Amino acid sequence: MKQKFNRLFIFFKGKVISFLEKTSYKTRRSVAIVQKKEQMECVLELPEEEFLLDYEDAVARYEHSKLFFGIPVFTLFLTTIWGIVKIIAKVMNLQAVSVYSGSEVEIIQTVTMVILTILTVIVSLFFFAAARHIYTLSKKKIFYEEMKIKREGKK
Repeated sequence: MKQKFNRLFIFFKGKVISFLEKTSYKTRRSVAIVQKKEQMECVLELPEEEFLLDYEDAVARYEHSKLFFGIPVFTLFLTTIWGIVKIIAKVMNLQAVSVYSGSEVEIIQTVTMVILTILTVIVSLFFFAAARHIYTLSKKKIFYEEMKIKREGKK
């Protein structure tokens, strides 16, 4: 029994160590560096017209997303959260002016809170996804600008 436990422990220990190595900062960084070098080589080998097309596309996507997801999405986020807060305040005051019994009011308040919490999480996730999208496009734009400088230096 002890021998089986030792083998099982060693097996899981190896798996955990392997997982930690794969997800460690050092490993992720080295993989990212290799990918970046490959991407740079690929972009530097592109014909000028194709490079310019990719560069313009990256800049246009970034500018469009920045305008679309910037202030309007932030305003929508704040407006939605403020609306949710106002609804919560109304529901919490429901008992004072209610024709419902105490248990019905509690059920209404609980259901409303659950729905509003789900809505808040969805709106927050959308906002953070939009921010992440802009971040990714910004990195791509910076990459192409650096490659443009390197290509001009090669000529």
